Amino acid sequence: EKSNNPKSLYLLPGREKYYKVARICYSRYLSKIIRLKVCFGIKSDAEALLGRALSWHPNIHDFGKAGKAVEHEVRSALLEVRDGFLRICQNLRAEKELVASA
Repeated sequence: EKSNNPKSLYLLPGREKYYKVARICYSRYLSKIIRLKVCFGIKSDAEALLGRALSWHPNIHDFGKAGKAVEHEVRSALLEVRDGFLRICQNLRAEKELVASA
């Protein structure tokens, strides 16, 4: 059965066996982003991802430097979590397409 939802192109049967690992890794990512937002006084995930906050923590005076630090930390968190997820799945002898779908 075909779906009109574009996401269905990426949701492959069998991906469910990787959900648990994906959820664990995603929760690690979220905790890193939440900590980052608190430290810098950032209100939204979008601001964190862009490294541009509408308002910063009161102790931050160099907004450009803070923005670069946030961008670096978000990128590091993404890479660390992605690499951890792929490493765990590789140890499970995972099928690449199903891992990506999870």
